[in-house]
Amino acid sequence: EIDERERRGAPVNDKCPVSGEPIDRSKTVEHEGRVVAFCCDKCKAKFEADPAAFADKLPPAPGAEAAAKPINDKCPVSGEAVDPAQTVVHDGRVVAFCCGKCKAKFEADPAKFADRLPVKK
Repeated sequence: EIDERERRGAPVNDKCPVSGEPIDRSKTVEHEGRVVAFCCDKCKAKFEADPAAFADKLPPAPGAEAAAKPINDKCPVSGEAVDPAQTVVHDGRVVAFCCGKCKAKFEADPAKFADRLPVKK
């Protein structure tokens, strides 16, 4: 079930990792390529300040290394080989870039480069 949520870019959790309360789907942050939701902005800020303190409150990533693996091996902006450290989550998928400059160009206008990404299955 969590696997399916990740594919859709939906939160991976049902309970706030900070308070344990039910989540508000409008209070989210991306963490390690996954969408994490919180009950309120206060908890979201606490998590963002120290994500490691709450990591054990999140469901484990299915095949953790596979979840963070980029869908592409060529930069959608330059066509060069990617640097796995330069990634963003776009449409629920991890996209890698050759450098921070290309990553920023993509983030500014993802639609411009979307046709250069592998077809979503």
